[in-house]
Amino acid sequence: MDYEDWKDQIIRFDELGKLVKFLKDAENERDKIRRITIEDQEALSLVAKNRVALGKWNVIVASTKSFGEEVDMKFLDELAFAAIYVTMSRLTNFSDYFYEVRLLSLNSFLKVVSQVKDALGSNVLIHGDVMTLRGETVIYTVFISDRRNFNIIDSIMTKEGIPFEIHSLVVNDRVDEEYRLELMKKYKRIVDPHDILNPGKLRV
Repeated sequence: MDYEDWKDQIIRFDELGKLVKFLKDAENERDKIRRITIEDQEALSLVAKNRVALGKWNVIVASTKSFGEEVDMKFLDELAFAAIYVTMSRLTNFSDYFYEVRLLSLNSFLKVVSQVKDALGSNVLIHGDVMTLRGETVIYTVFISDRRNFNIIDSIMTKEGIPFEIHSLVVNDRVDEEYRLELMKKYKRIVDPHDILNPGKLRV
């Protein structure tokens, strides 16, 4: 497929639920989609700087199929994965800039992000990279805010049963299947009972 066949498009939503429904429907179009990112209005406005009209929630799609308005979104490279942390640290006015990341299923994304935005409004920015993990659509979700607001964000995560700490040094916080974690603990006790190899990386 030719590079020019892929078109950057923006699809605007006024409700997060409608955005999630679009992502569920898009699962049937994976062969026509190369990239999907999510930006709330506050996050995208900092980077777009009036170069494109925004919705409350925005999905940017690189696709061979027409989903929304075709736009030149090259500036979105500033929001691609690790670049977002540097970009937002320069553009936001948060006095104690901080971010956290979670891998969320579509349903968890809807529940958690809705509550976080209800609690903090424009005081939290949301960015998401949509990907497929073991056949399931998940969202690499970035929460950006003042550090003091993360007690609220973390309490919402805990209430929804989401302990996943992607940046934690401890393996326990990043394993998403309990049986795998139990196997790791079992072999750690057998092979390395004194915690000499990678000390502190696994809570047994």
